[in-house]
Amino acid sequence: MFALSLLAIALSLLPQFVLSAAILPHGPHHEARNSSSVEKRTTEIIYICNCKRWTPLNANDWYPASYVAWYADWTFSNDGENPDAITYEYRDWSQGGSTITFEGVEQDFTWPSSGAIAYIHIASNGLNVGSGNYAGFLWRYNLGAWQQFNCYLDNYRTLFNNDVVDANGQYPYLHCNSLYWCTY
Repeated sequence: MFALSLLAIALSLLPQFVLSAAILPHGPHHEARNSSSVEKRTTEIIYICNCKRWTPLNANDWYPASYVAWYADWTFSNDGENPDAITYEYRDWSQGGSTITFEGVEQDFTWPSSGAIAYIHIASNGLNVGSGNYAGFLWRYNLGAWQQFNCYLDNYRTLFNNDVVDANGQYPYLHCNSLYWCTY
């Protein structure tokens, strides 16, 4: 009888344990891997970008916005190619609608096409580490799994300058410059 009572108590606690284990609001994003032990395991690459966006009707009516662009194969991200997926548009309304500040502030971006989420952690001195040097990291949650990407300062080169389907199915014109590139 005692064993049956213990089993009943254990089973009654199981839903609370499963629920608490399943809810991970931001994942283990405060634990950066040692970048010296990271080896490249994939061809995919993520770019953190600041862009200018305008409609085809009026090229003079543009505004700044931040996006995160994903390429399944990094070799198709060097000559102005469109990304395979792009996040929602993000703007800093506390600064009048300007681009997002990534340095020293956690930012969360979502890709509408997959529901994947990126949690971005760029060091407060990220813009001063020198092009190609480690600047922070990004955790991506996609298909039930976390992946950590190490991020490196880019040289603000033009990543793409095309019409890309946005989250609302519109074709705005975007001119995007790469701030950081991230890989794992």
